[in-house]
Amino acid sequence: MSLPTARPTKRAGTVQRASGETRTCLAVGAVLAAYVATAVAPLRRESLDTYPLKFPDSFDWLTNGLRYAGIPVECTWRSILNPLVYAALFDLHLDDAIPFLGAVYLCATTAMLLTIGRRAAGTAAIFCAALYVSNHAVLANAFTISSDILSIGLGSLGLLAFHAAIEEERSALLYVAAAGLSLGFLAQASAQFLLPACVLTATYDPAAPSGFSWRRWGRLVRSPHTWGAVALAALCPLALSILRYALVGVVRPRSGVAHEELIAFGVRNVPYYAWSTLASLSLPVAALAALGVVSGLRAADRRLTLALVAAAGTNFAFFTFAYGWRDNRFVLYWTLPCTLLAGAALARLPWRMGAVMLAVALVYGNLALTADVTPFDPAIVWSPWRASAMDYYSAAIHAAAGPIRPYSVALHRWARRRRATFSDPSADDIYYSRERELIGRLASSYTRSEQTLFFHPGADTSPGEIYILKNQLALYARRRVSVLAHDGEAPPADAVVLVRSADVSSLETRWATAGRIAILERRPRYALIRLTAGSPAPG
Repeated sequence: MSLPTARPTKRAGTVQRASGETRTCLAVGAVLAAYVATAVAPLRRESLDTYPLKFPDSFDWLTNGLRYAGIPVECTWRSILNPLVYAALFDLHLDDAIPFLGAVYLCATTAMLLTIGRRAAGTAAIFCAALYVSNHAVLANAFTISSDILSIGLGSLGLLAFHAAIEEERSALLYVAAAGLSLGFLAQASAQFLLPACVLTATYDPAAPSGFSWRRWGRLVRSPHTWGAVALAALCPLALSILRYALVGVVRPRSGVAHEELIAFGVRNVPYYAWSTLASLSLPVAALAALGVVSGLRAADRRLTLALVAAAGTNFAFFTFAYGWRDNRFVLYWTLPCTLLAGAALARLPWRMGAVMLAVALVYGNLALTADVTPFDPAIVWSPWRASAMDYYSAAIHAAAGPIRPYSVALHRWARRRRATFSDPSADDIYYSRERELIGRLASSYTRSEQTLFFHPGADTSPGEIYILKNQLALYARRRVSVLAHDGEAPPADAVVLVRSADVSSLETRWATAGRIAILERRPRYALIRLTAGSPAPG
């Protein structure tokens, strides 16, 4: 937006106000970055192996990163952007920095809100940054090893830059919008759900009788900058595909995550996501978001409000009515539009009332249960002393277990408890075992880099556990891992197999016709064996 030039005094006042807003944004950004650093501080001593906030998908993303780093492990070919970042850190031997990328992505999203976001939404973006960063659901997922926070930040950059480009008629911002949306899609396939909001932004005209005008859309289509931005959006996946081919020799791998099989239309997820939305946002922020919608639709410029409603609504509709797998993690995709609407409501309130409401929202948005820092059953905090949770499977509502504390406190207690578990030599936690890490690393000395390490799980190992353990072993041994069926055929001759120590005797009998078993390493719980060709040992 150009500054007025006719009256120098007004120009000076405008510049002074802009300078004051910049100082405010810098101060807010510094405070929020310090808060993120404080929240993640309990985890600062952890290595990649002992980091306590790894979950099934975390190991999956890590093996994808190993594949791009040149280690020929088997992977699921998840969205490409984040594994490329992991690969760079693997190559630089900075593995232990990987768990903290989420905090970096969160701080980058804050910077985006305080720059491009402020141009698009004004003061509302400053309030949004505070509400979004302090939200316990956002923090919990930022501190796990996943790509959602990166995708949300990049996609929101695209949406807000597009809005600013339309409002200010600044074509240069179209290139920022294109890059944000395209890279957001490459981090996690979700940015496409923001396109309806962009179309609404381009076509809505409050001066038109119907509220819509296609003239702006026509001017946009005829602009060479629009097509330049479209070309940039197409260039991003093309460039990363070329890079992937250069790294691994694969043009378009089929992902091992069959999302198309999870498309299931219906309304059975409505109660879960309605509850999870309130649980993730907190009641005060949800109320402020509703107020932001009402007040924004009554404002003279309601374009941004409609775009944010469309962004939140499209994501909610897809995951609620079309996607079969449900997870309160998906609520993150409409959390930022909702917190921006809440920030708009705070910006329109009288400053004393806004200050009180902001304090209440910050407190409630940071409350979590110590039972689990990333709860499977989402819980609504009614007060600092009472919360109710919804059962994931039955949707039954019950009193939440565990006391309610600020998320940073809950995280500190969680890390301390997990650290004690991981340091116990006899512990066999599914996410980490000192013995399993040791024997997994030893496996690399018995196998060549191109050789497959076989894994024979116990009869009582569930498919979910096998999924985790397979990726864990690939991470430890840096070898391709193949899982053997418990009652299936023996592996090929000269194969190195990781088995449970208790199963060695039964496998010697079962694989007797295939060859002889030599024990390479044996620990109380796990053993490394090699199946050699020839007759089994007598007796």
